[in-house]
Amino acid sequence: MFGVTKPATELLTDLFLRSFWTQSYKLASRQIEELFCDVIGLRLFGESFLYSFIYLISPYIGDRAPHYPTLAARVNILLEAATRFSVDIPNGFASYFLDPSKKLNSADKFMLDMADAASNALATNLIVAVEAHIASTTMNLPTNAERDRIVKHFCALSPASDVKSLGDIINAGWKIRLDWDLWGDFGFNQTTKAEILNDLVFKTMEVSEFERLTADA
Repeated sequence: MFGVTKPATELLTDLFLRSFWTQSYKLASRQIEELFCDVIGLRLFGESFLYSFIYLISPYIGDRAPHYPTLAARVNILLEAATRFSVDIPNGFASYFLDPSKKLNSADKFMLDMADAASNALATNLIVAVEAHIASTTMNLPTNAERDRIVKHFCALSPASDVKSLGDIINAGWKIRLDWDLWGDFGFNQTTKAEILNDLVFKTMEVSEFERLTADA
């Protein structure tokens, strides 16, 4: 696969080859950590994580750090996880990202290609691991139904109460932000819309925190 001509029996005993495998292993481990964090973020925050991913990472400028997975790998695992978790995916999500070209010598390219192949091969396992990890906790996860309930409050310019997940609040905010027509009857200008939406999101977070602190009082 990588053009290695040594017999398989020597791949772990040849000291020269082992130096390459070791470096690739370290890079792959770091890449897997990043992919795991991406999937955790998606599971906890739903579609708002995807919108934030677009906002923060696109367009990508500069060289790729070898210990980070390719943008293609990150996008692919997020799309696979979003489908598994029933998360709404922004239209054309993958089209926002393009990996920058990177010039490497043959040895560095060899190590990086191996690391990329290893981390990509574990994508589905990482999604399953995240799902199991979250399931072992008592965290409330965002749902479309709860998001839409909060949106109704925001459409009435009212903070929501009895919120189950921080992700639901943020997702509701994104839903309004991406469809200002929901506030079409109010006649707000663009600046006022953003200010009011920010206030509603933060007020709802404050209400949620107050309810949590006083629940057992």
